[in-house]
Amino acid sequence: MLLSRPEVEPLKPIHARPSEPPGRTRNPFTFGAAQPTDRHTGPLPPLPPPEGLPELPLPIPAAPAIRLIGLAAGRETPPVRMAILNVNDDLVLAHVGDTILGRYTLVRIGDDAVELHDSVSNETLTVALP
Repeated sequence: MLLSRPEVEPLKPIHARPSEPPGRTRNPFTFGAAQPTDRHTGPLPPLPPPEGLPELPLPIPAAPAIRLIGLAAGRETPPVRMAILNVNDDLVLAHVGDTILGRYTLVRIGDDAVELHDSVSNETLTVALP
């Protein structure tokens, strides 16, 4: 036995749907915007010469991390001293007069410190044992 059903109509919306959501035409970047002015598209004119400004020297490169790890002496007479250095995480064994990193010259090896001469800044650097 077949039961007949009346055709069900779809629900109708109560309010008509607007074509575009409100606020879509608002542009927050146009508030108070002035009309565009004429822009110069060519190259900018050169700056005036710096009159009276001192000419600064180039900066000196930063000093590398140099640590004195230890000192050693040979069995010769007189004993030849050697400095054991940690330079930028590299082990360096140096005698008096040796050049380190092309910048520092080992000048003197003391009992608990060494003196290095910086050829860039012309200063003497003392590095002691920790």
